Amino acid sequence: MKSKGFTLIELLAVIVILAIIALIATPIIIDIIEDSKKEALKRSAENYLKAVELAIAKENLNGEFNPNSCTITSGITKCGDKTLNVTVDGELPESGEIMLSNGTILRDSTMILTYNDKALTYESGKLVLGEADLTKYIKLGEICKVVDANENNNIDVGEKATCQVNDENNYTFYVLSREGSNVNLILDRNVYYNSDSDYGLADETNTGLVAWNLSGKNSTGPKDALTYLYNATKTWTNVPNINLNYTDNENTGDYGYTGIETTSGVTKIKDKSGNYVTGFELTNLKARLPKYSEVSDANGTNSYLYDYLDLSMWNKDQSYKPENSIPGIYGYWSLASSPTIIIYAFYVNYDGIVSNNYVGGASNSGVRPVITLNS
Repeated sequence: MKSKGFTLIELLAVIVILAIIALIATPIIIDIIEDSKKEALKRSAENYLKAVELAIAKENLNGEFNPNSCTITSGITKCGDKTLNVTVDGELPESGEIMLSNGTILRDSTMILTYNDKALTYESGKLVLGEADLTKYIKLGEICKVVDANENNNIDVGEKATCQVNDENNYTFYVLSREGSNVNLILDRNVYYNSDSDYGLADETNTGLVAWNLSGKNSTGPKDALTYLYNATKTWTNVPNINLNYTDNENTGDYGYTGIETTSGVTKIKDKSGNYVTGFELTNLKARLPKYSEVSDANGTNSYLYDYLDLSMWNKDQSYKPENSIPGIYGYWSLASSPTIIIYAFYVNYDGIVSNNYVGGASNSGVRPVITLNS
């Protein structure tokens, strides 16, 4: 008995039918996958909101804690004056803002959570997923997004930026100054360095206090502070090396330094005699101290310059007082000079005034990195 196979026309018909089915099914499957992703993101957001409320409740066990709002920056949640440890089964929002009442999140139009290019808001009691409004962000140096507070597409002093300093860390900076096409950004807090395996953002446990070297005539002032800063930021691999060329033109006393120079990626300090300080070389410096001219007009205003400082004795206008002060950190060192004194340790102090006084071995000041990017 002779077996009969499919004819060519029958095979073509089957292929055409399968193609039609695939053409119809593929968009449906893609929509199902996309809808699943959206629902997963909504579940992550709900889990996150519940985790925030739980974290606030735990803080209340240690004393009254009733913040009015929380902000999320680079995945870190800060409510009132506390940074919360929020763990969640799912994805954490990158940025956002939520309002609270008696420890409970107000699930209304005031809430927004941003996940990459998606934004979650509340409308009529339900989470709504839409495209995040990224138009207010200006990219800077390929590693930073500057929030254009004035929405004028300009990068203005005082505006906030989120910068990916390396593959692991996104940190918050503020625009400190502009020099031609270069933009100088200052970290929103001091840094600390204990060892190559123990460093990061300064906190109550690791305050990052560092001496300003003034051991005698021809002392080098910022030598120790710059070395400390170098060690705390040398893993910022996404940040370009900084060329620090600074001359202390007003230094007329017996103490201090005459300048800092970077040549071929190596930064050195000149002492009062104009000689390079022996044994001091920093290769591929990523950040510098702020210049006195960049912070000297603070004087109780420009509150971003006071973030994460100890303001327990603050006696300026309270509207400039940040809520996130860290006990024991009263300031940070800057490159500066003054012809009226002979000791050149400058720091932003808790009075809201940029001081030009030496403070007992620099027992309450640290370092706050400034990076430079091209706009």
